[in-house]
Amino acid sequence: NTAQAVNRNAPIFGEGIRDWMVEGNKVISPPIRLVSGNKNELNVSWKFHNISRNRGSFFRIYAIDSRGGRKLLLNQLDADIAEVGQYEQLFVENLNRYVGPPIQLMFQVRGLQAEVSSVKF
Repeated sequence: NTAQAVNRNAPIFGEGIRDWMVEGNKVISPPIRLVSGNKNELNVSWKFHNISRNRGSFFRIYAIDSRGGRKLLLNQLDADIAEVGQYEQLFVENLNRYVGPPIQLMFQVRGLQAEVSSVKF
């Protein structure tokens, strides 16, 4: 179900994840093939909405390899989320270690909404 990715009522939404698969509070990218010799730098920009004061809120970014193994790239917890509030954020990560078989990215939230405006390599 990709239609929900631009639904402003969804836990995660935005133009940056328009063609991603939505599963409840997470979104999964189409397969991404990284090429040897390229920069392979992931750039994600997002901001939060409807931030709750409940403990246990988080925003996570994972890389999923071709065998289904997950690598946690970003784990933003409730204290950090409360500090940044609704300001636009940027995450940059070198993904050269994933050159080869296609990978996927997964974003997951709990206790708030994340609007992902851009995901670029």
